[in-house]
Amino acid sequence: MYPLRGFTVRCVERRGMPEYCAFDAKALYFVLVFVYNKQTEKPFFSGKREEDMPKNVMRPQGEEVTFFHANYVYMWKKLNTAPYYVSGFGETPPWIREPLLLPSYVNLSKCMNPDFVPSLNIVNKIVQFYNANISPAVDTYMFLHERLEDTDRGRTALACSSPAPYCGLYYCYYYADTEDERQIRGALLYLFENGGELRVRMLFDLTEDGELCSEKLADMLRGSDLTPEKFADYKKDLPLNKKLILFFRGAGRIEPGVMTFRLQRSDRQGTYLTLFMPLSPAEGGQFIGSLGIFTLISEDRTFQFFRAGFERAGHPELRPLPLGEEKLKELLSLKKGANERIMMSLSDNRQWTNYLVFGSK
Repeated sequence: MYPLRGFTVRCVERRGMPEYCAFDAKALYFVLVFVYNKQTEKPFFSGKREEDMPKNVMRPQGEEVTFFHANYVYMWKKLNTAPYYVSGFGETPPWIREPLLLPSYVNLSKCMNPDFVPSLNIVNKIVQFYNANISPAVDTYMFLHERLEDTDRGRTALACSSPAPYCGLYYCYYYADTEDERQIRGALLYLFENGGELRVRMLFDLTEDGELCSEKLADMLRGSDLTPEKFADYKKDLPLNKKLILFFRGAGRIEPGVMTFRLQRSDRQGTYLTLFMPLSPAEGGQFIGSLGIFTLISEDRTFQFFRAGFERAGHPELRPLPLGEEKLKELLSLKKGANERIMMSLSDNRQWTNYLVFGSK
């Protein structure tokens, strides 16, 4: 006979089988089956909920609990979502990978309580999910012994030494520099690695969908010998209305949360581009696109600021967006805060990536 939570457990011997235990009828609606382990002389649960597990389950202790909760909150903040949308009843965001790695939604909700002490099994599942969505990877020891928000910058800088997940061709969309009407222009951006450095080539002022999807222009950007002089020779044979296409090139760097580029057209005209990178791609993943801000410096030293949206070209689940699509105008409109500052938030970037994945079908 084994006492358990005020009930009496009766063991029944079965020939050639482990002992089975069942609750007395007092439990009414709730009948549990136990497996009795003769070697350890302890009954244990099989497949029960976390709250029904025995008290000798391995759990973090002391400061480990504090670090766990700090890193748990930081993980959801970095992913820009919450347990409800990943394992609850909400719609899982498109950038979330491997949600089935997580423990149950009940336990995820409990982990939001700073007094809750999870089992190491729960911690391990959360760490696996963290590594599936955020790089560089961490292990369970790090999750329980350091504040990742404080150490993430140094680890991300090391992980970003390889720009491979970001390299490739992107479609770009932005507002044209026209005073008569609000028009969307297209651009092609090509990111590549050269000698360990992230390099960029870009064609601005594409006015037609056919130009945006032009294999000839894409191949030209991918070519290793493209120079401003060669592109100028190419434009000589174009119709007059196509001679406005501009060629920029430059270099960039990956920093925690953003990619920054300095592009030049000439000694007197250049632009700075800052791209949102809210998540580092997981190993084997690809960057599908984001919002960015251009700071254009014209030859007369006029500064222009405008928002742009980027989308990976050739992705099997994405399509080029028509330049005349009304939704683009809404997503690319700049927002100004009460303090006269131009605003662009992670929420704006999430709307953009959601539109790429879901709204453009």
